[in-house]
Amino acid sequence: MQLEDMILISVDDHVVEPPSLGDFFRSNLPAKFRDRAPKVIRRADGTDAWLIEGEEVATFGLNAVQGRPPANWGSDPSSFDQVRPDKLPSQVFREHVQGCFIDDITGLRNRDAIGIDMITFECDYPHSDSTWPQSPEVLWKSLQAAALRDDEIEKVTWQNASRWYQFDPFQHRPRAECTVGALRAQATDVDTTPREYGDSDHTHNVSQGAVSFLGTQDVNHFAAD
Repeated sequence: MQLEDMILISVDDHVVEPPSLGDFFRSNLPAKFRDRAPKVIRRADGTDAWLIEGEEVATFGLNAVQGRPPANWGSDPSSFDQVRPDKLPSQVFREHVQGCFIDDITGLRNRDAIGIDMITFECDYPHSDSTWPQSPEVLWKSLQAAALRDDEIEKVTWQNASRWYQFDPFQHRPRAECTVGALRAQATDVDTTPREYGDSDHTHNVSQGAVSFLGTQDVNHFAAD
């Protein structure tokens, strides 16, 4: 396999914050803010939620169902007790977690321990840490350095993602037209040159609330950056 032959599906998944994070907040926040620290509460219906500044924020439920059949919605756990059944963490991980990476040679080298079926690629466009528009080159370098076989590359670059989100990536375009090389050949008129947009004076407009919390010295530091 060559770089131009890859089929890429970028994913971006997140882990569920454990309830112990509330203890971390209370232990590390300044004393005057500790009574306002986020914490996990158990609702009357048996579900868990984060209580943040008086607002209940549900961690579970329909917050990650894109691509799943509606019949499967609601099958996610609704409490931390369900998240942590009588199983090893590694078992729960392989059953419920899909990991993703932008550029991680070490992670790819440990694919046997992690589970090759659990690993997916992401370029995180359009965030500042994105590798776009050189995502294929950056990824290819990692895949080669970690010595992935062609079948493993297929899993990492698109098969795991399409299985996890339950969709056919070739439903509307033939596979041959979805490779890196084919897509780039069809987009020669697309300009990917980095450009400056908006006000060239990139000062940070920090809200008054943030000024009160951070202090003038910290705000000046952000503005200088």
